[in-house]
Amino acid sequence: MKTAFVLAGALLLAATSQAQILITQVVDGDLAGGTPKVIELTNIGASAAPLANLQVQFAFNGAATLGNAVTLTTALTPLTELSAGQSVTIVPTGSDDEFLAITGFAPSFVGGSSVNGNDVVALVNSATTTVIDQFGTLGSATDFYLDSSAVRNQSITAPNATYTSSEWTITSVDTLDLNGHIAAIGSGATGNNRLGFHQAGAAPASADAWNLYQ
Repeated sequence: MKTAFVLAGALLLAATSQAQILITQVVDGDLAGGTPKVIELTNIGASAAPLANLQVQFAFNGAATLGNAVTLTTALTPLTELSAGQSVTIVPTGSDDEFLAITGFAPSFVGGSSVNGNDVVALVNSATTTVIDQFGTLGSATDFYLDSSAVRNQSITAPNATYTSSEWTITSVDTLDLNGHIAAIGSGATGNNRLGFHQAGAAPASADAWNLYQ
Protein backbone atom coordinates (compact mmCIF):
# COMPACT_ATOMS: atom_id res chain seq x y z
CA MET A 1 0.00 0.00 0.00
CA LYS A 2 2.82 2.38 0.91
CA THR A 3 4.48 1.69 -2.45
CA ALA A 4 1.24 2.53 -4.25
CA PHE A 5 0.99 5.86 -2.42
CA VAL A 6 4.61 6.68 -3.21
CA LEU A 7 4.09 5.85 -6.89
CA ALA A 8 0.90 7.89 -7.04
CA GLY A 9 2.68 10.81 -5.41
CA ALA A 10 5.55 10.61 -7.88
CA LEU A 11 3.16 10.56 -10.83
CA LEU A 12 1.26 13.55 -9.45
CA LEU A 13 4.49 15.47 -8.95
CA ALA A 14 5.61 14.72 -12.51
CA ALA A 15 2.23 15.77 -13.92
CA THR A 16 2.34 18.99 -11.91
CA SER A 17 5.86 19.77 -13.15
CA GLN A 18 4.91 19.01 -16.74
CA ALA A 19 2.13 21.59 -16.48
CA GLN A 20 4.95 24.15 -16.56
CA ILE A 21 5.71 23.24 -20.20
CA LEU A 22 3.80 25.28 -22.78
CA ILE A 23 3.64 25.54 -26.54
CA THR A 24 5.01 29.06 -26.90
CA GLN A 25 5.43 29.60 -30.64
CA VAL A 26 4.24 27.99 -33.89
CA VAL A 27 5.59 29.21 -37.24
CA ASP A 28 4.27 28.57 -40.75
CA GLY A 29 6.96 30.39 -42.71
CA ASP A 30 6.56 32.53 -45.82
CA LEU A 31 9.86 31.53 -47.44
CA ALA A 32 10.05 29.15 -50.41
CA GLY A 33 8.11 25.96 -49.70
CA GLY A 34 6.43 27.56 -46.70
CA THR A 35 9.54 27.32 -44.58
CA PRO A 36 10.65 27.60 -41.88
CA LYS A 37 8.18 25.51 -39.93
CA VAL A 38 8.88 25.74 -36.20
CA ILE A 39 7.32 24.59 -32.94
CA GLU A 40 8.74 26.07 -29.76
CA LEU A 41 8.14 24.62 -26.28
CA THR A 42 9.14 26.35 -23.04
CA ASN A 43 9.30 25.41 -19.39
CA ILE A 44 7.93 28.59 -17.86
CA GLY A 45 8.24 27.29 -14.30
CA ALA A 46 10.86 27.98 -11.63
CA SER A 47 12.07 24.36 -11.49
CA ALA A 48 12.97 21.59 -13.92
CA ALA A 49 10.13 19.74 -15.66
CA PRO A 50 10.45 16.08 -16.75
CA LEU A 51 9.86 15.09 -20.37
CA ALA A 52 8.79 11.52 -19.58
CA ASN A 53 5.70 10.45 -21.60
CA LEU A 54 5.39 13.84 -23.29
CA GLN A 55 4.62 13.98 -26.99
CA VAL A 56 3.92 16.69 -29.51
CA GLN A 57 0.94 15.53 -31.59
CA PHE A 58 -0.72 16.99 -34.67
CA ALA A 59 -4.05 17.19 -36.48
CA PHE A 60 -3.92 18.21 -40.14
CA ASN A 61 -6.37 20.02 -42.41
CA GLY A 62 -9.37 19.93 -40.12
CA ALA A 63 -8.88 16.44 -38.70
CA ALA A 64 -10.81 15.77 -35.51
CA THR A 65 -8.18 13.58 -33.84
CA LEU A 66 -4.52 13.96 -32.92
CA GLY A 67 -1.68 11.75 -34.13
CA ASN A 68 1.77 11.75 -35.79
CA ALA A 69 3.50 11.96 -32.43
CA VAL A 70 6.99 13.28 -31.70
CA THR A 71 8.13 11.70 -28.43
CA LEU A 72 10.22 14.31 -26.63
CA THR A 73 12.56 12.01 -24.69
CA THR A 74 13.52 10.42 -28.03
CA ALA A 75 13.63 13.62 -30.08
CA LEU A 76 15.56 15.63 -27.51
CA THR A 77 18.01 12.91 -26.36
CA PRO A 78 19.96 13.19 -24.09
CA LEU A 79 17.56 15.64 -22.44
CA THR A 80 15.21 14.07 -19.89
CA GLU A 81 13.87 17.36 -18.55
CA LEU A 82 13.66 21.03 -19.39
CA SER A 83 15.40 23.40 -17.02
CA ALA A 84 13.52 26.38 -15.61
CA GLY A 85 13.06 28.89 -18.44
CA GLN A 86 14.44 26.57 -21.10
CA SER A 87 12.98 26.60 -24.62
CA VAL A 88 13.41 23.94 -27.30
CA THR A 89 12.62 24.14 -31.00
CA ILE A 90 11.30 21.39 -33.28
CA VAL A 91 11.48 21.75 -37.07
CA PRO A 92 10.72 19.24 -39.84
CA THR A 93 13.38 18.11 -42.29
CA GLY A 94 13.80 20.88 -44.84
CA SER A 95 13.34 23.74 -42.40
CA ASP A 96 16.63 23.34 -40.52
CA ASP A 97 18.78 25.34 -42.96
CA GLU A 98 16.40 28.32 -42.89
CA PHE A 99 16.13 28.11 -39.11
CA LEU A 100 19.93 28.18 -38.77
CA ALA A 101 20.23 31.12 -41.16
CA ILE A 102 17.58 33.09 -39.30
CA THR A 103 18.63 32.40 -35.71
CA GLY A 104 22.33 31.59 -35.89
CA PHE A 105 21.89 28.30 -34.02
CA ALA A 106 20.59 24.85 -34.88
CA PRO A 107 17.11 23.72 -33.81
CA SER A 108 16.81 21.32 -30.90
CA PHE A 109 15.32 18.58 -33.10
CA VAL A 110 14.93 18.08 -36.84
CA GLY A 111 12.14 15.72 -37.83
CA GLY A 112 8.48 15.08 -37.23
CA SER A 113 5.55 16.58 -39.05
CA SER A 114 5.37 19.84 -40.96
CA VAL A 115 2.64 22.30 -39.97
CA ASN A 116 0.63 24.52 -42.27
CA GLY A 117 -1.60 27.44 -41.35
CA ASN A 118 -4.62 25.34 -40.40
CA ASP A 119 -2.96 22.51 -38.44
CA VAL A 120 -3.37 21.79 -34.74
CA VAL A 121 -0.40 21.23 -32.41
CA ALA A 122 -0.86 19.67 -28.97
CA LEU A 123 1.34 18.68 -26.04
CA VAL A 124 0.09 15.32 -24.78
CA ASN A 125 0.94 12.95 -21.92
CA SER A 126 0.99 9.66 -23.80
CA ALA A 127 0.66 7.54 -20.64
CA THR A 128 -2.68 9.09 -19.73
CA THR A 129 -3.62 10.42 -23.22
CA THR A 130 -4.22 13.76 -21.49
CA VAL A 131 -3.88 16.90 -23.61
CA ILE A 132 -1.82 19.35 -21.57
CA ASP A 133 -1.68 22.27 -24.00
CA GLN A 134 -3.15 22.86 -27.44
CA PHE A 135 -2.79 25.34 -30.28
CA GLY A 136 -5.68 25.25 -32.73
CA THR A 137 -9.15 23.73 -32.74
CA LEU A 138 -9.72 20.10 -33.71
CA GLY A 139 -12.10 19.69 -36.65
CA SER A 140 -11.47 23.17 -38.05
CA ALA A 141 -9.72 23.58 -41.42
CA THR A 142 -9.62 27.39 -41.25
CA ASP A 143 -6.24 28.94 -42.13
CA PHE A 144 -5.76 30.97 -38.98
CA TYR A 145 -1.96 31.33 -39.03
CA LEU A 146 -1.09 30.84 -42.72
CA ASP A 147 2.37 32.30 -43.58
CA SER A 148 2.46 33.71 -40.05
CA SER A 149 3.91 33.18 -36.61
CA ALA A 150 1.78 32.53 -33.55
CA VAL A 151 3.41 33.56 -30.29
CA ARG A 152 2.07 32.81 -26.82
CA ASN A 153 1.38 36.02 -24.95
CA GLN A 154 3.77 36.83 -22.16
CA SER A 155 1.01 36.99 -19.54
CA ILE A 156 0.08 33.32 -20.06
CA THR A 157 1.61 31.24 -17.28
CA ALA A 158 -0.36 27.99 -17.46
CA PRO A 159 -1.15 25.48 -20.22
CA ASN A 160 -4.61 25.27 -21.75
CA ALA A 161 -6.01 22.07 -23.26
CA THR A 162 -8.61 24.16 -25.10
CA TYR A 163 -7.28 26.54 -27.74
CA THR A 164 -8.04 30.11 -26.71
CA SER A 165 -7.19 32.70 -29.33
CA SER A 166 -6.80 35.52 -26.80
CA GLU A 167 -3.73 33.75 -25.39
CA TRP A 168 -1.88 34.17 -28.68
CA THR A 169 -0.59 36.96 -30.93
CA ILE A 170 -0.52 36.02 -34.61
CA THR A 171 1.42 38.15 -37.07
CA SER A 172 -0.25 39.37 -40.23
CA VAL A 173 2.92 38.70 -42.22
CA ASP A 174 5.68 36.33 -41.12
CA THR A 175 8.86 38.34 -41.59
CA LEU A 176 11.93 36.83 -39.97
CA ASP A 177 15.06 38.92 -39.69
CA LEU A 178 18.55 37.56 -39.12
CA ASN A 179 18.09 37.60 -35.34
CA GLY A 180 15.09 35.31 -35.56
CA HIS A 181 12.61 38.03 -34.64
CA ILE A 182 9.15 38.42 -36.09
CA ALA A 183 8.34 41.89 -37.40
CA ALA A 184 5.27 43.72 -36.07
CA ILE A 185 4.50 41.14 -33.44
CA GLY A 186 2.19 43.33 -31.38
CA SER A 187 2.22 44.23 -27.68
CA GLY A 188 0.61 40.99 -26.45
CA ALA A 189 3.75 38.98 -27.05
CA THR A 190 6.38 41.63 -26.30
CA GLY A 191 9.79 40.05 -25.83
CA ASN A 192 8.67 36.61 -27.01
CA ASN A 193 8.99 36.99 -30.76
CA ARG A 194 12.50 35.56 -30.92
CA LEU A 195 12.71 31.92 -31.96
CA GLY A 196 14.13 29.66 -29.25
CA PHE A 197 13.47 32.07 -26.38
CA HIS A 198 10.39 32.84 -24.32
CA GLN A 199 9.70 34.95 -21.25
CA ALA A 200 6.56 34.39 -19.18
CA GLY A 201 5.00 36.69 -16.61
CA ALA A 202 3.14 39.95 -16.52
CA ALA A 203 6.15 42.29 -16.46
CA PRO A 204 7.01 43.77 -19.87
CA ALA A 205 10.16 42.38 -21.48
CA SER A 206 12.88 44.66 -22.79
CA ALA A 207 14.56 44.01 -26.11
CA ASP A 208 16.59 40.76 -26.19
CA ALA A 209 15.75 40.07 -22.52
CA TRP A 210 15.11 36.34 -22.96
CA ASN A 211 16.53 33.42 -21.02
CA LEU A 212 19.62 32.33 -22.94
CA TYR A 213 18.76 28.72 -23.65
CA GLN A 214 18.87 27.05 -27.04
